[in-house]
Amino acid sequence: RASVAPGPQAGEAAGFDWDERYLTGIDEVDGEHRELIRVIERMAAAGRTKPERAAIGSLLEELRECAGRHFATEERLIAEAGCAPRHVVAHKREHRDFARHLTLFGRWLEDDSRSAAAPMLGFVSDWLTHHIVHVDKSMARQIAAITRGMSPDDAYRSEQRADADSAEALLATVHRLYAELGTYTARLREHNDELRCREAELGRTREELARINRELEQRVAQRTRELEQANAALTLERDALAESRRKLEDAQAQLLQSEKMASIGQLAAGIAHEINNPIGFVGSNLGTLAGYVDRLLSLIAEYERMQAGARITPEQTAAIEAARARADLDYLRQDIVELVAESRAGLDRVRKIIRDLRDFSHADEALWQDADLHAGIESTLNVVWNELKYKADVIREFGEPPPVPCAPGQINQVLMNLLVNAAQAIEDRGTIRVRTGTRAGWAFVEVVDTGAGMTAEVQRHMFEPFYTTKPVGKGTGLGLSVSYNIVARHGGRIEVQSEPGRGTTMRVLLPLVRRSTAPEREAQAAAA
Repeated sequence: RASVAPGPQAGEAAGFDWDERYLTGIDEVDGEHRELIRVIERMAAAGRTKPERAAIGSLLEELRECAGRHFATEERLIAEAGCAPRHVVAHKREHRDFARHLTLFGRWLEDDSRSAAAPMLGFVSDWLTHHIVHVDKSMARQIAAITRGMSPDDAYRSEQRADADSAEALLATVHRLYAELGTYTARLREHNDELRCREAELGRTREELARINRELEQRVAQRTRELEQANAALTLERDALAESRRKLEDAQAQLLQSEKMASIGQLAAGIAHEINNPIGFVGSNLGTLAGYVDRLLSLIAEYERMQAGARITPEQTAAIEAARARADLDYLRQDIVELVAESRAGLDRVRKIIRDLRDFSHADEALWQDADLHAGIESTLNVVWNELKYKADVIREFGEPPPVPCAPGQINQVLMNLLVNAAQAIEDRGTIRVRTGTRAGWAFVEVVDTGAGMTAEVQRHMFEPFYTTKPVGKGTGLGLSVSYNIVARHGGRIEVQSEPGRGTTMRVLLPLVRRSTAPEREAQAAAA
């Protein structure tokens, strides 16, 4: 090996020094040879510093890329020159063999980078020396001979002796490589024997651990069964307590609401009674006053008629006209009649409000009847009008539902809760639409507001007793819960459609044929 450092000892990286005797005379090939040698020199330097696996692996990948480009160049040149097929086949075989050996070294490096580095560098240096001195220079001479006019076969035959020498050098390099691999294989065998011994010890340990694990699993299984039984018993007790608490809360809610409605009914009845008395005599007095006014106006008309035919002095006429102007008699004739009419209309309005309040407060469950939904809506609107008029414009979109079997006072209570909630959901001023109609055997009432809307989380809890999103002191959380129970007792349901920022639609559905609900059946059974 001309100008190549001696082969590496065990654990020592090979070196490679460039020599001008390696020149083939083809500039492109010689430039790539120098690039390959520079990579090998860097690998040798890394090997002397006990390289990390990633560093030597990266250099090996760089060598593989450089060799690939170089081999492609050589194969292109011999194809362009038209070298003899036997030379082409042998040349390409050497390229493939080198690539396979690099792959083998890559695997070796993955297992043990420190022991593989030196053999790999020795092989690469030997192989490249052989390839440059013998194979590539032979290729260059054949290309030059062909260029001068010699046939490819004659050019190949002239290099056969050189090929024989090249084969011997390559064979020595391969023998050296496999000697290194044999040493590596022996080390692996010893390591495997040691691992088998350790595996036997581990096997005995695993058996002991398996026995202990089986005992623990049996204990854990027994304990788990006991805990599951205890949990099952606790779950039953918890469910029973939760059901009892729910029933207690529902009963309390119903009791509070019943007491509230009873108080409202008593208050409304008392107010109606107290107001009816003064309204009675005010109405009677207005009737009498209207008669008096008619009589006074008739008397004035008669005076005017007599004045027109009487003989009075101009001074008297002037005095009468001055008195008429001061009293503004013409205006009084018109306005006093209108005032009496407006007073009577206001009195009728008060009577209607009192009647609606009295009807609204009658929430006895036993008073089932075929009720007019529109009458109930109008009655409820009159009661809560003071709550609505400052917050929303109420738009009626009534259909033609038939009379609905229900307890009207209870349904009015439901409508009141929905209307008040709709008004309270509107921050500034908005719109509340009240719709009615029928759908497949059901009558419905919809209250649609343009308020803030509700999240899905609020909708999941909105019918639970004492659940409210209002500030402390602003709501009890019972209104919707009681409304839900009232509608359920009627065999109906409440549907909700709402999105934050897009308002809410509350739809009450009532059957057109009265159904016997569970609460009613329980009450009937208790009575029996």
